[in-house]
Amino acid sequence: MSERSLIAVTGAGGSGKTNLSRRLRNELDRSNEVNPYTVDHISIGEYIRDQAKQALARGVLVSSFREDIIDHMNNSPFVPMEKDLIVGILIESLLRSDADAVLLDGFPRFSEQVEQLYEASAMVDIYTRAAVITYVDDTEAVRRMLKRKGSRIITEEDARERLRVQHMGLRAVKSVFVETHLPHAMIDMAQTREQTLAEAVAFVAPNLGTDPQTRQAS
Repeated sequence: MSERSLIAVTGAGGSGKTNLSRRLRNELDRSNEVNPYTVDHISIGEYIRDQAKQALARGVLVSSFREDIIDHMNNSPFVPMEKDLIVGILIESLLRSDADAVLLDGFPRFSEQVEQLYEASAMVDIYTRAAVITYVDDTEAVRRMLKRKGSRIITEEDARERLRVQHMGLRAVKSVFVETHLPHAMIDMAQTREQTLAEAVAFVAPNLGTDPQTRQAS
């Protein structure tokens, strides 16, 4: 398979999408095989924070700008952000990798972001093949969000309001996936680590062509 692939891994805050993305990458990457197939994990949130740290190290004041972008990712459409800026960030992050496949962690979370994803990936010749949506119950998500280091969420009320907005957005995202015929799967992260990984691999691998039977047939 010559065309590069993208799998979006999204979900509300505290749903375990980053953890799952990293484990998926480790499970699916075949860098050391005779016919290698490389898989990379890119977190949009981590990319933005990394860029901000580098800019601050050069003496550029960007911390508030960074938070505006992250707020947009978490709360759009309530936080306004230029479409070109979001597409630019996606393109920059995707260009960091030359892997055969990318697991894009944390995007999209709102309906308009799906088209932004399609546009950005097409501009760098990466085909968006499928999406994974992670979820847990709100009580567990709130616990994780409040526990997270460096989080701007300081109360349970803040966390539940953010989850309310994100759940609304993700319902719309799923509708767009259906309308655009993008394969997608819901992964219940309340299951064991082994169960969540097995379920995710069973869905993602055939869409990437990394499943052994699929690779032999290709």
